[in-house]
Amino acid sequence: MSESIANRDAAFECLEIAKAALRAGDHVRAEKFSQKAHKLYRCSQTESMLLQVQRQVVQQILKAKGFYDVLGVPKDASEADIKQAYRKLALRLHPDKNKALHADEAFKLLSKAFSCLSSADKRAYYDRTGYENSAAAQAAAASSGRRGPSAAQYYYSGPDDFDPEEIFNMFFGGGGFGGNSRVFRSHFGGFPAQRAQAAQQQRPPSREEQQRGAMLGLMQLLPVLLIVGLTLFSSSSEPSYSLVQDGKFTVEFQTARIGVNFYVKDAKDFQTNFPLHSQKRLMLERQVESDVYERVYQRCQNERMAQHRTYTWGNREAARKMELPSCKELGRMNQAMTTQVAY
Repeated sequence: MSESIANRDAAFECLEIAKAALRAGDHVRAEKFSQKAHKLYRCSQTESMLLQVQRQVVQQILKAKGFYDVLGVPKDASEADIKQAYRKLALRLHPDKNKALHADEAFKLLSKAFSCLSSADKRAYYDRTGYENSAAAQAAAASSGRRGPSAAQYYYSGPDDFDPEEIFNMFFGGGGFGGNSRVFRSHFGGFPAQRAQAAQQQRPPSREEQQRGAMLGLMQLLPVLLIVGLTLFSSSSEPSYSLVQDGKFTVEFQTARIGVNFYVKDAKDFQTNFPLHSQKRLMLERQVESDVYERVYQRCQNERMAQHRTYTWGNREAARKMELPSCKELGRMNQAMTTQVAY
């Protein structure tokens, strides 16, 4: 049993998990395991599955009915909720990672939605009118006979248009996804002719201009550092549950779909914050199941590696008799996760 065969088998197992998650409507999970499958064993099947999942994410964004729908948050979402939603979707839609057609358009739309809803003034205007600003409303009215107001609302670009790259770098530090990370200004900044003309007119800056530019750059960086700090602070709050019963998390609950145990501090507070059959409860239970699944999956991989070593060392009969309990549990969870719970 060679390493490549073991990787292939693990990849196809991940592929089945991704397919089951896609059928269940869990696109995040489907993308996660299709990426794992493609990393373990690159072939047409894993590549096709990954592209299919990425294409669905792009289509979901482009078909959204408004900025809240783009980010997947309710209209009363907090600033922290909006930041968290952008962070998760930006990593999935970044065109250096998502190779589906129109991924760059979906990424721009996500950035525009975040740019609007993260600004108190723009969000208030959007909540009142359905448009980011008056110019977007005028553009929608002018093009309503051709494309409909939603297209103009989303894709209108004015002189003060946002830069998706700057928003992305604000969260992820400009590192992108490696040395081949693309620069989005060339795609989304607008006015390429004006930028080319300005580049031709540039001259070497004087010493005074360099000092003034450095000071201006520092002043522009301060709000970015503040936002990043607030984002990190908002994400450091104590979790709502634990997979292990301890002195703090003592009250036991089970997920409705596959019966995974988890523990909370106070039953009344938990049921108030996460009412049964609510979307918040559903998302929390999916997160619990995902956490447990990751642990079982890792144990299964360890069992398979132990079996592989036993087989390689010549004890093939003992390898065939190994029971692999975590892998059996993984199979049971995969089967159970295909059953949807009505919420």
